Amino acid sequence: TSGSGGGTSVLSPLFENISSLFTGNTKKSTNKNTETKADKIIEYGKQFIGNAYLYGGTNINGKKPGVDGIDCSAYTQQIFGKFGVKLPRTSAEQRKSGVQIISKQSDWRKLQKADLVFWEGHVGVYIGDDTMMHASNKAAYPKGGIKTNKFSTYKCGGKAFKGGRRVL
Repeated sequence: TSGSGGGTSVLSPLFENISSLFTGNTKKSTNKNTETKADKIIEYGKQFIGNAYLYGGTNINGKKPGVDGIDCSAYTQQIFGKFGVKLPRTSAEQRKSGVQIISKQSDWRKLQKADLVFWEGHVGVYIGDDTMMHASNKAAYPKGGIKTNKFSTYKCGGKAFKGGRRVL
């Protein structure tokens, strides 16, 4: 007690971190790092909204729908890969990555930012607030291309929902 009134505030974060080593309470810092990476992936992916879709395509900067663009799994592979997260090339292979979080679309509230969401033959990225981004179809933007949709009501052309997976 030096009387300065602020002597322990400088050491407080240090003691909190040391304390976490003994209590095992490291969740706060781990989640912060995960959220940071998730936010970076999402922000990077958003800059391509409006670009073109092409089945089998890998050009994330493509501008001609159905001629030059990127498909859903190449999109997720590239935006996650930019931040060191390696994903397989196809949505079917990506569906085996990470940890299953939900199996029913109605459970969407359990998802976190940057979780992958799957339908038969399709993958997107949950970006929070009941919203997903994905490379959707060959129609011109905003009907197709790289875009966002409300997640809870997205139908994916009637394809079956296959789950949500956490890869971060």
